[in-house]
Amino acid sequence: MITKAEGGQLMGSTGDGVLLVLCLVVASLALAVGLRLVIAARRIRWHSVSLASGNQTTKVTVIVPARNEEQDLGAALESILRQTDVTLEVLVVDDHSTDRTGIIADAAARADPRVQVIHHPLLPPGWLGKHNAMHQAAARASGDYLLFTDGDILFQPACLALALAEMEQHQLDFLSLFPLIRCGSLWENVLTPGFAWGIMVKFARPGLRDGTAANAYAAGAFMLVRRLALQAIGGFEAIKAETCDDIALARQLQKNGYQIGLRAAPHLLQVRLFKSGADAFWGPTKNVLSGLEGRIWLAPLRMLWPLVVFWTPLVAIVVGAWESNPAVLLAGFAAYGVEYATLWPSRSLFRFHAVKALFFPLLVISLWCCLLRSLYHHLARGSIVWRGRAVKVR
Repeated sequence: MITKAEGGQLMGSTGDGVLLVLCLVVASLALAVGLRLVIAARRIRWHSVSLASGNQTTKVTVIVPARNEEQDLGAALESILRQTDVTLEVLVVDDHSTDRTGIIADAAARADPRVQVIHHPLLPPGWLGKHNAMHQAAARASGDYLLFTDGDILFQPACLALALAEMEQHQLDFLSLFPLIRCGSLWENVLTPGFAWGIMVKFARPGLRDGTAANAYAAGAFMLVRRLALQAIGGFEAIKAETCDDIALARQLQKNGYQIGLRAAPHLLQVRLFKSGADAFWGPTKNVLSGLEGRIWLAPLRMLWPLVVFWTPLVAIVVGAWESNPAVLLAGFAAYGVEYATLWPSRSLFRFHAVKALFFPLLVISLWCCLLRSLYHHLARGSIVWRGRAVKVR
């Protein structure tokens, strides 16, 4: 007969065994992800060469959809207007901003005739705001190439000329450059694994760099496309409600037979994705349901994965310390250390703070809060929330 004490010990040892196995699985998974991060960094690396002379006859229309970008728009436009060896037209779309974005854009237009401003474009039903802003600006563009970028991107002066040279050399119709992402606040750094693991693992797929992979990928910070190619696919009409506009555009062009490319260019452009800790905390809201292909019921199950991966080491540490079990305690610290170490191969693209990033398990809280918020708006209102605006998509 097994006594209560013996039963408790048996259950405790069983639970400790499960924790040890889970820690081993988590550490192994983290090592595999770390290896893929190293592979990804090599596969999309781009060593751009210096230009002997630029082709200033090539005209590029830079389209900047801007909603509540008063903190960064001025500096972003200055960096665009400093581009060398290229003829520029800049269209800034003030997408119903509630701050000084429109005023800043108008000031830039008064100071430089290359800048034009489109204020508060009408948002048709079923369109996401950014997609609509880019679509309407593209219809007014006169450049041979269109560059879609965000209102907070900072460019090096040779960025655009080098990208054009790359497109011509490889006969590309679409080229996306991935920027250096700077992390400031605690929550920006906490979310680093979500972005680094999620994005960099995709970059490890063969053929992603030259567009031969089955599913294309792109970064909204820099999307350079031939105007005739964009017109041929109907602009953004076919992807007007897709939450990830950059990926959707690349795949739409790829589906229609156009040659696309992706490069990592942290030396040519950079961005701070979120302006505050609160912005970072709620940042995943727009995209947390993407990739489910309408199977919303899978969302909670999908969110169990980060819960297990990032909190198993913490549970092992707490249990090991509480039970004075050195094996469980060591396993928890080891798994946690391996997960943290795998962030470093992504540092070439994600400039995170070494100490703040130690709190990365907290990202689970942000993901679950964003999931609940997104589910509420999707199921109850048929809308997507982004930049303080709920847009109905059904």
